[in-house]
Amino acid sequence: MVKGLIERDHLRLINSERTVLELFLIVYPFLFVTAGSPFASHYIWLILSACIGVIAFFLFSRVEYSKGYGMLLATLLAVPFYFLELPLVIVVLLFVYSFWRFHANFNDVKVNGWSFLVLNTVLFVTFCLLSIPFFSNANPQEFMNTHTFLYITTTVLYFFIRFAVIGMIGYRLGNFSIGEAGKMFGGILGLQIVTFFAVYFLLEPLRTGAIAVMGFLFGGLFNLIGKATEPMLDAMIAYLDAKRAEHLEGTEGDVIFIDFKMQEETETYGAVSGSMDLAITIAVAIVAIIVFVLIIRKWKQTTLNIKKTDYSFKLTGRKKSEKKFRPIYDYSEAHDAVRNAFKHFEEEAQSWNAPRLQGETVKEWFSRMDWGCKEGLFHTYDKVRYGSHLVTEEEGRYFIDKLEKIKSDFFIVDV
Repeated sequence: MVKGLIERDHLRLINSERTVLELFLIVYPFLFVTAGSPFASHYIWLILSACIGVIAFFLFSRVEYSKGYGMLLATLLAVPFYFLELPLVIVVLLFVYSFWRFHANFNDVKVNGWSFLVLNTVLFVTFCLLSIPFFSNANPQEFMNTHTFLYITTTVLYFFIRFAVIGMIGYRLGNFSIGEAGKMFGGILGLQIVTFFAVYFLLEPLRTGAIAVMGFLFGGLFNLIGKATEPMLDAMIAYLDAKRAEHLEGTEGDVIFIDFKMQEETETYGAVSGSMDLAITIAVAIVAIIVFVLIIRKWKQTTLNIKKTDYSFKLTGRKKSEKKFRPIYDYSEAHDAVRNAFKHFEEEAQSWNAPRLQGETVKEWFSRMDWGCKEGLFHTYDKVRYGSHLVTEEEGRYFIDKLEKIKSDFFIVDV
């Protein structure tokens, strides 16, 4: 009973982590609708997404997921933005996306998570390119700084959430070193911070220095080319001016000059187009995310299901097809084989008065019975139990062989 509850909490924790990170991915479109508003909707979205993820973990650790709960959480996440004066159609899109991710992560316990770092980078670049027609007339530097800051913030939050989830699960399993993990994640975050400051503060001086060096090295050459081509350019300009003067002299009537220059240029930073255009942009982005995920998932399934084929060339004609040898394990059967082997081992240990105590981990059980500490066996058991990784044929064979070895050494009848 206790073991089942612990396993369920671990699963809900992983699902909550996935949901929060997937909600972070649509933070970039908020930059299009925050102009003229005293509220920074993009930062509010990040905060609310994290809070809703925590609520979802505690809620679904106590009750089973249902569509009603998913719609309730999606409503709690989307409705506040309606009161922040976002268009209703955008609020509806936020609700649909949020409910989709809640339902996908909590309804199916075997869901495959998205590659957050890849998707986050793709969306960052995509929305930078899409922003050109929206922010072409004012404050591009301010927009790019905010865009970059959001990208770095979401990336840092990803590593922080990953570290927290791994730490909580590992602490309950008893095989997690916070110090070592802290060094690893600290190194990753430190590298990101150093890279950010290097790019932010050194990019402009390096570019200016490169231009100065190029000007110093090739300035004389450019000056020589300019002096050589100057007479030809002057002659061409004089010829074109003469032709233009002849054309104006031959034109009869008044010449109407239309000044296309804008008298009062309007700065456009933010809501340049209507809410419908913004809704279409966000909808296209969401559809692109869905299509990208479906393509990646299909590609993974194709890669796993592809069969290895041996090709040969013979002069005797086509060889008659032979029945192919089917291995004992494949990636889908290895999990079941390991589970069944361990289940039978527990039952046999019970009959030999060596039961596993309630709430006792496998490692503690083996240590108490003095069966030896076999890290490879424990590692395979954790992979099968939590379903986080696939079990290979070699790992499955090793696991079963070790259990059989324990049986032969300890489960014997004294004569």
